[in-house]
Amino acid sequence: MSKAIANVDDLKRLQRAARKAEEDIQQAIKQLNKELARADWHDDRRRDFESKLKDATSAVQRTTRQLQALQPILQRAISDLSNYLKRS
Repeated sequence: MSKAIANVDDLKRLQRAARKAEEDIQQAIKQLNKELARADWHDDRRRDFESKLKDATSAVQRTTRQLQALQPILQRAISDLSNYLKRS
């Protein structure tokens, strides 16, 4: 006989936390770009900063996509566990 070794509420909480982290990251990037656009700064250092920010943002976007990829995994685990618990 198999048994469940997970708590569905904990998995749902983890899923919400992953979504929130993704949203927070996206919001932080938007805010940073907004502040940069508002800054009265027009020289070579700004262009260098913008280039480095773009590189950093790209890296963060990759991380965000990896977080998004976790959602179906968590959803499947939640669904499978819920179905198992209903049968038990």
